[in-house]
Amino acid sequence: ISSKWGVLLGQDDLLLPNYLEEMTCAAINFPNAGIIQPIVEVINEKGEVIHTTVDTIKSFIRVCTRLLAKGWRPPRSNEAIFVSPALASKAIMVGNFLYFPTLMWENTYLSSHRFRQDLEITLDIELIVNLLQMGSGLLLVEKPLAQYRRHSASKSGIPEQKVHRLSEEVSLYKELAQTLKGGKSLKFLAHLHLSTRLHAL
Repeated sequence: ISSKWGVLLGQDDLLLPNYLEEMTCAAINFPNAGIIQPIVEVINEKGEVIHTTVDTIKSFIRVCTRLLAKGWRPPRSNEAIFVSPALASKAIMVGNFLYFPTLMWENTYLSSHRFRQDLEITLDIELIVNLLQMGSGLLLVEKPLAQYRRHSASKSGIPEQKVHRLSEEVSLYKELAQTLKGGKSLKFLAHLHLSTRLHAL
């Protein structure tokens, strides 16, 4: 990426027509943000908007994160919310509520860390967590600006991959519980990693 901001878009995901304008405007208004996430619609193979249990939980974690970032004061409609690196890290430890291909990244942070070559499925989580540890703030833009596709051919959706995914998540979060900087509560959340346990059930 040679520009200040970049997107690592998946080949089967979509950016809506106003993504660029809205996201770059948010980036200008919140210069401390290194990762920006819009509201994301989840679609299937046919392009139809769907609502899965996983995405309902992700939405719930996002709402709770927004409320915590505002000190439990309800934010105004469509208000972009800045989430500190510390709070964002804790939220991600509870469950990764971000949609990686739809994120916009500040290149100063992104170019300072590389994908872990030993991770096959959870390399996105590891990258996000490390950028937050570097001090990157997270900005939540409250407008639907992208579509993330879930289908049977996706890497994480293949039935044979599910056990492998859970195993890799467990290993990564055990590692994070030992190495994360941010106090005992963050390490405890990484060790607990509630969403992995729910997924396993």
